[in-house]
Amino acid sequence: MTRRYWSPLGARTNCAVPAAGNLIAHEHAVWRVTAVNDLPLSDADRDVWLDAGMPDLATWHGRPQRLDVQWIGGARPQWATLDGPVQEAHLNLPAATYRPHDWHIYPSDRWPMCSCCGEPMPCRAELQDREVAASLTKVEEFVSRRPGTCWGCGEPINRRQKSVHYPGGNLDMPGGHDVHFHTRESCRSLAKKYELRWIAEDPRRERILTYPKCGGILIVHADGSSECQSGRDPLGTEAVGEPECRGHLTHDHGAYAACYVGDEWFEHPSRMPGCPRGCSRDGHPGTRTSRRPERRRQSSGAELPL
Repeated sequence: MTRRYWSPLGARTNCAVPAAGNLIAHEHAVWRVTAVNDLPLSDADRDVWLDAGMPDLATWHGRPQRLDVQWIGGARPQWATLDGPVQEAHLNLPAATYRPHDWHIYPSDRWPMCSCCGEPMPCRAELQDREVAASLTKVEEFVSRRPGTCWGCGEPINRRQKSVHYPGGNLDMPGGHDVHFHTRESCRSLAKKYELRWIAEDPRRERILTYPKCGGILIVHADGSSECQSGRDPLGTEAVGEPECRGHLTHDHGAYAACYVGDEWFEHPSRMPGCPRGCSRDGHPGTRTSRRPERRRQSSGAELPL
């Protein structure tokens, strides 16, 4: 059974498992919790329990449980067999070290119902109407963008401002003009999101602002250059680099180390203390790398309009 985020009107959000007697909103339906029972550990549950440090099963918040629920109104989900006059169903919760979903609990027996479909509000039809309205608003916003303006903020881009250009068709408005973004901070995040979609459409395109993630350790040398190594990071976690990684020029990294730091911090593949290149600590930038080369546009891109 899958759960997707939904905020029903009038319900309070609670991370704890509902108690017997609670009225809950779940998958666009309203249910009465009639009983909550612990379940025996399956093989998969036992593995989770062992990874959690074998906590006391009676008080462990991640123990497997079963919620007996009675359908009150709203949508009739396919996973529940609602037969008989009571129309009961079960929600099985496997063992988990962390339960990411929230429960929506009505503080009383009253719950707002849609007059059109009988689902708890907002119903799925209303949510769809909101999405359509938001899409139309976004389309109107895109139509107002003129050539030579930033696709993020809508302001003109002059030749003194740094920008990026994504040729090859407008992803948001087919048939529209090429997309440009300012590279300033307020527009940069929007440009990165657009770039990921732009590359997904044609993987042969060259990244401009975004870089793939590498799980290796980035080793920074005295001149600011870098290389990627596999080994164990300072926390003892195994770090494995991507085969095509050439340091910070091609990938982002989560673990960094100065090259002069030897085996006391991580398992260097050369098994040599200090830097194999002989870099000195004096004047070393630490984990600060040199700046990446600036790439403003693709070679096939058109020039930015005045």
